Amino acid sequence: MPEHAVLALNDLNSTHFQGRVLHIQPAKAKIERVEQEESADTSSYKKKKAAKVSAVHWTNWNTLFMGGDAVAGGVAAKYGVSKADVLDAESSKSQAVRLALGETDLVRETKEFLLQHGVKLDVLQKGAIKRSATVILAKDLPSGTTASSLRKVFVPFGDVLRVVLPPSGVSGIVEMSDPEEAKAAYKKLYCSCFVDRPLFLEWCPEGVFSGPPPASADSDEEDKGGDADVDDDSAAQQQSTLFLKNLNFRTTEDTLKTVFMSIGPIQSVTIAKKKDPKNPGKTLSMGFGFVEFAQREHAMEAIKNLQHHSIDDHNVELKMSDRTTKVAPRAGKRAKSSAAPSKKILVRNLPFEANGKEIRELFKAYGQINTVRLPKKPGTNNHRGFGFVDFLSEQEAERAFDALSASTHLYGRRLVLEWAMQEETVDSVRLRTAKHFHEPLAKRKKVELST
Repeated sequence: MPEHAVLALNDLNSTHFQGRVLHIQPAKAKIERVEQEESADTSSYKKKKAAKVSAVHWTNWNTLFMGGDAVAGGVAAKYGVSKADVLDAESSKSQAVRLALGETDLVRETKEFLLQHGVKLDVLQKGAIKRSATVILAKDLPSGTTASSLRKVFVPFGDVLRVVLPPSGVSGIVEMSDPEEAKAAYKKLYCSCFVDRPLFLEWCPEGVFSGPPPASADSDEEDKGGDADVDDDSAAQQQSTLFLKNLNFRTTEDTLKTVFMSIGPIQSVTIAKKKDPKNPGKTLSMGFGFVEFAQREHAMEAIKNLQHHSIDDHNVELKMSDRTTKVAPRAGKRAKSSAAPSKKILVRNLPFEANGKEIRELFKAYGQINTVRLPKKPGTNNHRGFGFVDFLSEQEAERAFDALSASTHLYGRRLVLEWAMQEETVDSVRLRTAKHFHEPLAKRKKVELST
């Protein structure tokens, strides 16, 4: 009834719903247009189909997105607890913060796993670029999904070359051999029921893999449950690369080479790096890397003898890797900020339900916090949707920035992190004041002499 619509408009406009403000306006009547079909090429059906395709915006899709239910299931499976324990509302810690930290941890593991299996993260996270015709990204999968179960869904449509599914099992990449078969699978499986939820699919960008699929990636491996520890004689002879984790940021490739040369001959040593925002043209370590031995026996011996070995005061974790090529420095952009890294982080897109205690609880997992400030609206007790987190050191701030800027959602809203502008200190104010009084004085004397 019209009067009910008016009542809903007056009562619900500008109210909060799941972290967002509802903006309600009266709808306008749809204008029906009668189009004359001049030919088959200009038919209304083709125009409607073209308009529907053009309405898809790839830049609005987050490739690392994980739903709240998938995050809760992944965290519960990782730590061996029930989902009810993860979502316990009576806990002293905020439920939203627990899910945000769990999502951050799962995203980090997912990125490391994808890098090990030859996936280019900078290509995967780009927006409006040309899409592949054979590689499909399956997103927001139920927790506990295996590569074998995901492969079985795509096999009826054609030959599946490889399935890359991280341990969390919430996002996977499927590559098919034929574009027509991939198109048929995408069309049939998109939003179809998979276990207990819709199957969300997206075409991956072109060049998302750094190399061709391995020769041993067949259905026999998946029928064994997708276990990475299953012995494969042909693959075992070629597998000689170690994945190194928890590296000190100061550790260099020469240091790693010196440590691992005691085990056996080394083919290559690579530390994953990113661009240094402070020093253009230079790079920073990302805390993990790869060591490729000449023989697999030496790699297994290194795991046995050097597991948790201290390198530059860091206990390094070792495991076998499928990677055989070097990792190029990551060129992916993060938050749009022209400011240099500092101790203070600007956090945008904060949900209005979040308070300062929850923001502090979220960020203190990465270091000691000096202050948390949420500017409020004048005359109200509500914050303005952004805030500032000031750490005690730049290292702690950079650790939090790297972890939470990837894909962390709080109350359903993705946090946008930027480096805050540095405030002036007493010394900088004194220097600026001295320049103001001394330099213009010399210029003034020159002007007086010339006159």
